[in-house]
Amino acid sequence: MVVPTEIAGLHLSTNWFKKVDPTEIEYYEKNFGFELPAPYREFLIKIGEGTLGMDKLGGETLEYANMFMGPKRTSDIISKCSEEWPVYPDFIEPNEVPFFDLGNQSVLVFNRRELMEGAVYYPGGVTKLAPTFNAFLQKLSSDITFYIDEMTLKKT
Repeated sequence: MVVPTEIAGLHLSTNWFKKVDPTEIEYYEKNFGFELPAPYREFLIKIGEGTLGMDKLGGETLEYANMFMGPKRTSDIISKCSEEWPVYPDFIEPNEVPFFDLGNQSVLVFNRRELMEGAVYYPGGVTKLAPTFNAFLQKLSSDITFYIDEMTLKKT
């Protein structure tokens, strides 16, 4: 994965991240009664919430947000308090946890029944994009928009 570069708030690459305070994650987990997948928790603490716009092979995307959401954005969606995306509460199943914003009111989710593994799905639980969060990161770091082909293939 490409490491983000920041100097005084100026993002010099298409990848930028802000580390999440562990207490923010703990507060979120306590409020919602479940723990995030351990690898995602670790990712938020060590790397952070933010945008991945370029993969390790130099592939870029300006069409997709590719944003790892922090606890605040995720809790707004789950709590149905998201003014930014009023469609999400109806789009995301009650057993799904949004964590990755694709843009255009689309997200990728974890299934609460599979939080230990951190399997990554497109909402609705039918299209499984990766069996674990780490597998998702590996795919994403090699092909910044791999999920588009996989979602298209699984719909046909």
